[in-house]
Amino acid sequence: MHIKEKYKRNNYSDLSTTGMQVVIMRSNYQELEKVIKFAKRYKLERVLLQPVNGNFDNKENIFFNADNAILQYSSCVIQEMKKEANEFGIKLIEWLSAVCCSNQDSPRREIDTKKVEDQKKNTLACCAPWQQMVIEWGGDVYPHCHCIQGDCSKESKKIGNVLEEGLTEIWNGEKMQFFRKKIVNNDLLDLCNPNCFSGLIPSDVRDVSLKI
Repeated sequence: MHIKEKYKRNNYSDLSTTGMQVVIMRSNYQELEKVIKFAKRYKLERVLLQPVNGNFDNKENIFFNADNAILQYSSCVIQEMKKEANEFGIKLIEWLSAVCCSNQDSPRREIDTKKVEDQKKNTLACCAPWQQMVIEWGGDVYPHCHCIQGDCSKESKKIGNVLEEGLTEIWNGEKMQFFRKKIVNNDLLDLCNPNCFSGLIPSDVRDVSLKI
């Protein structure tokens, strides 16, 4: 939180919107009802709820091998969270329903090139590098949490580290510019997480509303 306050004090309004991503799994689903209150306490404007990403055989993954009792409980809690988030002016995003519908089949591991081409006609395939950055617990920064997965190594997706340089430098840095150029040129096959274009991750998670 000290990073957020630092940039607000220096009037970096474009970097002042912050949020948190909550990975829902077996060991923490009972803590869901505390999430929005936590976001309000620390003045976060956005909360994203998502399942375990990548390791689908992990026992923590309650969505791929569906635990119906936990899913029903979580669904009820999330409905209350939406009301609470709306009351506090917090944007709540969840894409759990899409995962539940896909939990009987393994996710596709190839980018759907037709979907990419269709999106290219009117929009960018992904707007994350123009809209946000994700800071991991060790200070590493990525354009989006889903950029960490995919066919390329995690290290190759890193655009900086907040313990080594400022957010402004990372935002305008060479590595972030590399991401933007690849997306504008529709050169995604060795860059993006295949799940972003397989239907497993809904398009609104990638904020594909920005027109070009």
